[in-house]
Amino acid sequence: MLACMAAALVVVATSARAAIAPDEATQVRRALPGDTYRGAIVIRNPGASVAQVKLYQTDYSFAADGSNAFDTPGRLSRSNASWLRLNREQVTLGPGETASVDYQVQVPLERTLSGTYWSVVMLQELSSAEASGQARDGVKLAQTLRHAIQIITEIGETGRGEVMFGNARLTGGGAHRVFDVDLTNTGERWLRTELWLELHDAQGRFLGRFTAPRRRTFPGTSVRSRFVLDAVPAGKYVGLLVADGGRNDFFGMQVELDLR
Repeated sequence: MLACMAAALVVVATSARAAIAPDEATQVRRALPGDTYRGAIVIRNPGASVAQVKLYQTDYSFAADGSNAFDTPGRLSRSNASWLRLNREQVTLGPGETASVDYQVQVPLERTLSGTYWSVVMLQELSSAEASGQARDGVKLAQTLRHAIQIITEIGETGRGEVMFGNARLTGGGAHRVFDVDLTNTGERWLRTELWLELHDAQGRFLGRFTAPRRRTFPGTSVRSRFVLDAVPAGKYVGLLVADGGRNDFFGMQVELDLR
């Protein structure tokens, strides 16, 4: 779910970057209060030039409207950023080289901890001026690619994901109809939710099952799922919307659709 994000930044150099690549975008570990565990972020430089890479932490959240936020670490109530320590915050990779940045997570000894906690480690390739700390005389806009590595801590088997459906609506019409629905995780544990819509006509006949891509949600975050109903004839239908969050977590809602 965490893709690379590009942002326009003021930089000095205009030379091509090495296009660093992490091996994993998501790392998940299960631990109990008071536990300590270690992990590593592996970074590759497949390019033909030397890469200077800065690592730093942020929180991360997202919403069904497409917005996302990379906030000050520790701001979210379920952030594990303060538990995590990197063994270094900048690395240099030659062409074709791979580097490993180790980290340690110390889970607080708090018995009230339950469910999922997370944050991200950002990888940012620096320009030569940024890496050396040189003053910027002339400036111009260039694209800087950042990678977000999500570090997720699950507190044993505790907590439960809960789904709330909302903002269900039909858009389009005629030959192209779409049913959208928002899913909000109101629980304590993250979910990797598979969603489908089962349609029946006014006589109760089953018309088929329509699926949406599997989506991740974290407590307090939301996503929008979309079902394309172009193949369904115009008419009135009753639908059963089902979300399978795994671990035997099923959630459902009945909807009535008037396709025109």
